Amino acid sequence: MANRYLEISVSNAPSNGRMSFREGMANLIFQIPAMEATLIPSSVKICGKIQFFKDGNRNAGSKPTSPMAVDERLGVYGAFESLTTRSIRHQQTIEQVRHYAHMLSNYLPLSSSVTDNISSMSNRSLTFPNWSGFNESVVYSGVPEEFCLSLPCGLLNGTQEIPLSNSALGGLEIVLALASDSQMIFSNTNDASGITDAFYEFTDLKLLCEVQEGVVANVNTFTYQSISSYYDTINSANANVSFNLGLSKVRSVFSSFVPSSYLNNRSQNGYSTLMLTNKDNKVANVKKLIWQKGGSLYPKMFENNSVVRDSPSTLLSDPVMLKDYVSSINTFGKNMRNCLSVENTNRNFTSQQVAITDLNKKLVQYSTIPNGGMIHGIGINYDALGGEGTDFTNENWGMNIQSDLTSDNPHSVFIFVNSEQSVAFNQNGIQVIQ
Repeated sequence: MANRYLEISVSNAPSNGRMSFREGMANLIFQIPAMEATLIPSSVKICGKIQFFKDGNRNAGSKPTSPMAVDERLGVYGAFESLTTRSIRHQQTIEQVRHYAHMLSNYLPLSSSVTDNISSMSNRSLTFPNWSGFNESVVYSGVPEEFCLSLPCGLLNGTQEIPLSNSALGGLEIVLALASDSQMIFSNTNDASGITDAFYEFTDLKLLCEVQEGVVANVNTFTYQSISSYYDTINSANANVSFNLGLSKVRSVFSSFVPSSYLNNRSQNGYSTLMLTNKDNKVANVKKLIWQKGGSLYPKMFENNSVVRDSPSTLLSDPVMLKDYVSSINTFGKNMRNCLSVENTNRNFTSQQVAITDLNKKLVQYSTIPNGGMIHGIGINYDALGGEGTDFTNENWGMNIQSDLTSDNPHSVFIFVNSEQSVAFNQNGIQVIQ
């Protein structure tokens, strides 16, 4: 047996090697061919260069300047709308993470530290914990910036090697759907009049990975942690969100919110993870949170009343909800690498550009919050004791949110479910067991 390193080009790349959503490039497709080998999932990297342009003519020489901005927490990841992995031979989807960049807006700040974002991740994925520093060094550079990033997802975050032979998957295809320019690029002054033609572009893209040759799959199944994504909107003080997950081993659920008007809007950052806000830009405090299974309280057999019930004027985040949210991604007691701070978890922010005074506190413009921006969401861990998770195949999953959202300001809710899944294969094909 020997290890072999592969370099794979984008299979649908145009002849000039320039790939952008603006030019009609919807997907980046990488195909790891079938071979008598196993893929080491942690070795998969996407490498290349990214450059930002202020106007539609890349040859005009117009160097990007403020107020053009990109989410500093995501960096290059903000260009990826979804991630799909499938068997090449059988064309069976193994994992599909829709709203991939939104998922990473939750995952990255709770799995990496500020130091990571300054050092290793700054080099790999061009992320940075300071909005001004990120834009000056990456967006406004006027030259292609190199990156080499991993793809966090259930399949590629696993430790079990992936069989590529024709008797197993028959090769692995990785598809990254590109986000629109209006979702990736925004104005940090809420005025997008000067960046209506701004766009981003990839060049020199390739996938790097490591395989172990001469290994024939001696098992007919492998297990991995999958991420399933769901979307809903809420626009009332009493919001019920419910889905038939159809998953048997759910380990955790986490979700984040952003005003629906921010999505694909160059005037706002559509990747923000904000608290609920009313139309006057003031926080619509979550007063009560209820988790449900089949209409009954579960896993907590009680309602979670927020800190604002007893202290309606507080600017502090609710500690229990924050702890549950962190634990839904990385167990709170073991989470030693995160970007949590007083500045990016509290209620002292506004979506207005000019700071205002409320409760004798200066409110911070949300796109300039330190340490990578606001970290907010809700979540719950169904597997705190290390079991097999919770079965939602025959009962609906649900959450009830009671808040001060009293004005007409719809919010998008991005929900991500972490569950254990298996892939079984034989000479007739493969099957994903959820």
